[in-house]
Amino acid sequence: MNKDVIIMEYPAKPEYLLSLRLVTSSITSRLGLDIEQIEDTKIAVSEACTMVMQHFTEDVLAGSVIGVLSVVIYCRFFQKKIEGTLGEKGLTDLWKK
Repeated sequence: MNKDVIIMEYPAKPEYLLSLRLVTSSITSRLGLDIEQIEDTKIAVSEACTMVMQHFTEDVLAGSVIGVLSVVIYCRFFQKKIEGTLGEKGLTDLWKK
C-alpha cells in the first residue's frame, strides 16, 4: 500500500462508527501494524469522527448547515506512515441573511 490513497465517506451518524472502525482495522492490518498500533489507530479515528459529528450537529442546530450528510476521511499511505484528513460534508444554507 505504498502511496495508495483511500477516500471514505460515511453518514455523520454514530451507528456507522463500527463500520469505520472495522475498515480502519483492516487497512492498518494490511500495513503490517501490530495489534496495539491497530487498536490505537482505531481509537484515534473513532474519537476524531465523533468530534466531527458533534461539531456537525452543533452546526445543524445553529442553522449554518442544513441536514446531516457525511464524514469524509482521506488517507494516504506511505511505507512507514499514514497521513489522514478528516472533515464534514453538508449543505450550507446559502439563502440565510
